[in-house]
Amino acid sequence: GRRATALRSAACVTLSLAGLVTAYALNASNGVYVAFIMAYLVSFGAGLSGVAWVVTAEIYPLRVRTACMGHASRGHTASASTFHPMRPRCAI
Repeated sequence: GRRATALRSAACVTLSLAGLVTAYALNASNGVYVAFIMAYLVSFGAGLSGVAWVVTAEIYPLRVRTACMGHASRGHTASASTFHPMRPRCAI
């Protein structure tokens, strides 16, 4: 089910990030970095990316679900717009 998919995704995300750290420590080529970043993106997209939306949609009763999803979307947009300007300074 969803739990197994999320756990598998989390394990693959952890492994891909550990590989990226190892590649960085060993001063590997750019192709290795790209491979680990792609593995991270695929792993995250395959399971963890939808967890916040699925959990939010399932934990609230039907009568308030629309309002709660609206608040969740607003919070996501606010946090993304807050941290997006910091992204270039955080890049490697």
